[in-house]
Formats: sequence, C-alpha cells, structure tokens
Amino acid sequence: MLTRYHKCTITLLLLVFAFVGESSGQSSLIISKTPDGGTCLPTLSSNANSWEIVGRYLFVSADGHEAFTRQLNAGAKCGYRLKSVTKLPLYASETFDETTLFAVMEFSGQGRFEYDWFESFTPGDTQTRLNNRAEAGFYFKTVMPLAVGLCDSGESETAEKSENEKVLDRVLSSLRYSYGALYFVERQPGKQERRDYRVLTGIAGWGKQPTAELELELRTNLERGFQPVASTMFKIGNRHAIGLIAEKAKSDDAQNSSDYALVRSEFGFEKKVNRLAVSGYQLRSDTEFNAFRHALLLKSSDKTSYKYSWLNAATRAFQRQLNEAQRNKMRYSGKLFRNYGCDFAEAMLVFSSVQTNQGPQHEYRVLKLSDWSNVSKPSDEMKEKNSVKIQFSAMLDDRFVFKDLFFADGIHALFERVAK
Repeated sequence: MLTRYHKCTITLLLLVFAFVGESSGQSSLIISKTPDGGTCLPTLSSNANSWEIVGRYLFVSADGHEAFTRQLNAGAKCGYRLKSVTKLPLYASETFDETTLFAVMEFSGQGRFEYDWFESFTPGDTQTRLNNRAEAGFYFKTVMPLAVGLCDSGESETAEKSENEKVLDRVLSSLRYSYGALYFVERQPGKQERRDYRVLTGIAGWGKQPTAELELELRTNLERGFQPVASTMFKIGNRHAIGLIAEKAKSDDAQNSSDYALVRSEFGFEKKVNRLAVSGYQLRSDTEFNAFRHALLLKSSDKTSYKYSWLNAATRAFQRQLNEAQRNKMRYSGKLFRNYGCDFAEAMLVFSSVQTNQGPQHEYRVLKLSDWSNVSKPSDEMKEKNSVKIQFSAMLDDRFVFKDLFFADGIHALFERVAK
C-alpha cells in the first residue's frame, strides 16, 4: 500500500518536468519556447510541482485541484490544450484536497482554451454544476471517479467494546464513505455553442437493475436530443448507482435516433461486449464498480464489426498482452477506471480492432514516469528524472506520438506509432 511518502517520491520523480525551488520556497520561473517559436512564461503557485515543454507537449503536475487547474490555464494561455489527465489514488487517512494530479497538454495552434473543475458526489449536484458552467461557455472534457473515506474505519475498535458494538461501528463505517467524481470542463471563448447536460442514473441491485433504469432514462433523453458522453458512479444513500453524462447543443431539440446498448456483468464481461461489437456496436464508455463492470455501446451506421480487449497494465502479463494486441492490429481506445485500494485508478487499457481491418499495424511503448522502488538518495532521484526525460524525448524522435497517461503502480505514458 502506498504511503504519503511514496506519493511525495513519485512527485519528486515527475520533476523531470519541474522547476528547482529557490531558497525562499517559491518556484523559480523558466521561459520556455513553444513549438511556434514563441515564449511562454508560466506563473506557478507554491504547490505546483512541474512545468516543462518537451516537443509539442507540456507537462503539468500539482498538489490540489485549484493549483492544478491554474497551471492548466497558464498552459492554455501559451497555446496548449489538455490531452490527458490522471491522478494518484487516495489512500487511508488522506483527504480529497491532498490529491496529486498530472496532465499532458499538447500545443494546439487553434487559439486559446480555458479550464475549470469541480467535484461532485450526487447526480443532482453534478447536473447543476455542469449546466452552470455550460452557461459560461464551458463544455464537458473528462471525468475521473473517486472514492473518499473508503478506508476510514472511523473510531478504532477497542477491547472494551462488545461484539455488537464492533459490528455497529463497522456498519456505520460503511455509511461514511462516498463515491463521486472529479470533472474537468473546457471552453474556447467565442467558438462554442452552449451545451445542456443531463445525468442519467440506475441504482445497482439484483436482476435487471441498474440496466433497466438506465435504458429507460436513456431512451427518454435520446428523444430530447441528448447523447451520452461519459459514464461515472455515485453512492445514493447507502446504495450504489451507475451514471451516464449526456449532453446536447442547447438550441438542438432534434430527436437522437442512435441505437445504444448497455452491458452489466460480474462474469464474462469481455465476451458479452464483443458479442455486440461483432454485430456493429462500438464501445463508448465503460467502468468498473465493485464486482460489476458496465459498458455503453453505440450501433455503427455502417454495421462494421469490432473487437475489444482489456489489458491490465498492473500485471506481469501486460507486455505479452500488448504484443498480442499489436499483432492483431488493435489500436488504443481508452482506459478503464477500477477500484484500486481506497480509491480508483486506470490500470486497465482498452484496445480495439475492426474485423476487416487491412490497415497498418501499430506499435506501442510504455514509459514509466515514476517509481518509488529504486530511489533511496537525492542523487538517485536526479538520475531517474534525467533518464525519463531523455527517454521521452527519444520516443518522440523515433516517430512515436504520445497517447495517454495512466496509473498502474506509478504514473506511465503510452506511445503509439505506425509499425516500421
């Protein structure tokens, strides 16, 4: 289990993209050249961990959501757009405000973007906050599920307590934690039509729950022109719920006639998804909640057959699975958040292929940006930072492109290129 020390070490290692602090404790400023030849002078808050331009990419890391979003907006003013974001999972005794976040931004050349964030633990609050930001021109960008208090057992058990009192304490402890999500929204001033949002939910239970509830809500909102863009999860009372974030252009009331399918499974999830994929359904979002996995699929208009594979990057079999996916001409599709200790993390990577694909094969490489197992002295940390930066630059020089960040016992970067 990671401790706060481990998280601090990871942050230090990610200072491969960092500033050296001055004696006053404030971050020193470095003028960086942007890909278009301009200069970029970020204004760093005291708890911003890193800022570094490598090729077309800008790396940002900070402790706390406010500091992190300030750094995203500083990068956006320099012409960068958010491409990937991840976080270190929370552990026992850690609070929501202690979250350490990481992002890769890519130089866009498409004008300036702006970012905002919020956390939410209920469907109603999520819908209200999304629509409040939509009124200001923001639109949904990404969501990361989170758990708060999951490992907090509350008052410690003592020998003086009876067995009944200990059982009651454990029951009360199960009511203290919350499931919610961290949301990031984006806007490009003057270029986006206002959006409208709905949060659709289905309470987990036996039989057809929550699938039946979600299907009903989905059909109703498709008729109003909404389309789902992401999935998330909630804890409503003491019951778990799956949520879908749906959006539409505020001025568009045309009915959405798209054909969606929902999959919920404790066993055989991949087979059930691929049975639909073979008949032309594309995976739009998926999530794992306790013992169950959920997926939303959209029927392709041209009835193309697809196949999906989930690779667990936290296992020894990952490299073998990745090699097999490459041989089968599969392409990276996204990442799946799943329970990780006391929180959520994205160790599962999703790859897909078109059954009739005659296109080129793609290669993938994974670069570990942080590791706490082999660092014992500051000199070792500096060597590790320099090594990672050199390797990242070498990937870009070798025609790889950055695809995503993910957490699997450390922060990793995934790269892709057309096979030689």
